[in-house]
Amino acid sequence: MSETPHGGRRRVRCLVMVPTESPGWASRLLEGIAQGLRERRSWVVDLLPTCRALPRVDAGPLGYDGILAMPNRDLREVDLAALGCPVVTMGSSRPGIPLVTADEPAIGRMAAHHLARPGWRLSMVSEFPSAWQEGRRQGWQEVLPQAEHVFLPPDVVAMAEYLQERPGPLAIFAVNDHHAALMAQATRRCGRTVGGDVRILGVNDSVETHYGTPPLSSIRVPFEAMGAEAVETLARRLRGLPVPPVRMVGEACLLVRASSAPGSAEHAALQALADHLRHALAAGRRRTVDELLADGPCSRSTAERMIRRHHGQSLRAFVQVLRGHLALELIQRGDLDLDSLGQHLGIGGGRALRRLLREHLGLEADRLATLRRQILLSSGDHAGLPRPPVHPPGGHPVRRGASHPARHH
Repeated sequence: MSETPHGGRRRVRCLVMVPTESPGWASRLLEGIAQGLRERRSWVVDLLPTCRALPRVDAGPLGYDGILAMPNRDLREVDLAALGCPVVTMGSSRPGIPLVTADEPAIGRMAAHHLARPGWRLSMVSEFPSAWQEGRRQGWQEVLPQAEHVFLPPDVVAMAEYLQERPGPLAIFAVNDHHAALMAQATRRCGRTVGGDVRILGVNDSVETHYGTPPLSSIRVPFEAMGAEAVETLARRLRGLPVPPVRMVGEACLLVRASSAPGSAEHAALQALADHLRHALAAGRRRTVDELLADGPCSRSTAERMIRRHHGQSLRAFVQVLRGHLALELIQRGDLDLDSLGQHLGIGGGRALRRLLREHLGLEADRLATLRRQILLSSGDHAGLPRPPVHPPGGHPVRRGASHPARHH
């Protein structure tokens, strides 16, 4: 570390190695890193996009105090442990280096619960062997021990051949959204129907999932929480404090769209249940799940079964996510008294509300405070949650390296 010109504070030089050209999720990871840096004004950050033409950063120490890296295939030849400073990895592990990641087995279990249906063939499609894909496979086959798991390249022709060998109803859990989008193309090439006899679910909630025909279901990974926690883990390492070898953060969220939606009757029942719960929460006064379900469209056991089957989570967790989204809607409309809002929604006080938003939606306290300030200073309607800048504000210069194409995580 070197001295800063202000007050003798120690300046920390940090290198962030992320595949920045990947759509959607890489930006969300950088947003999380930006959140973590807001409290660390003495940190100076360089952003190095990983790519196939990556310079040989493994040639020796780089002069940085710490490194945050997402080791994709472009970094497989780089010895991160030999870079001469503390390193924290995100998403993909390296031996002997602390890892911050999502709960990958939970993602696999969520996919299995959502796609499982009597009479359907079930298959998980991975791209290449890796620790995070293996974690998803473990969760997938924990729920569905007889389900198939195959490796396929990101190639529409190869995927079409795979589909032709598997006639009949087929549900596919693709390891990421890019694979899911290619599988949808292959399905149409074979004359089959996405959302009909072939149901498809991806991971990451990338932009490409929203605009296909039909839109693709996806599991949203808490990349923002991963980025923020990675900064905190690196800060602890720089202070000489112990850190766990693996830290799992946040909760994944299933986003059901037409590519994997249940049948019309089931979908209508799920929608009716969700609408009833939202109205009951908005009305206030009801606290327990049983109270929220009073006069509802189905019994608690039926609600538990539907939510577990199609969302891969408990009814209580589903209600907490609904509470979080409703709280954000009310905050965006100008309800900024968090204590009163938490009491109204049956959460507790403001502290309990902040904890719920952090644990279930990945919204950290400083981002929530920024959102409230923006609402106080503005006079228009807010249709969506403001996205924080990729560049950390307040004196954290980010110098970008050359931009290169990178692969999907």
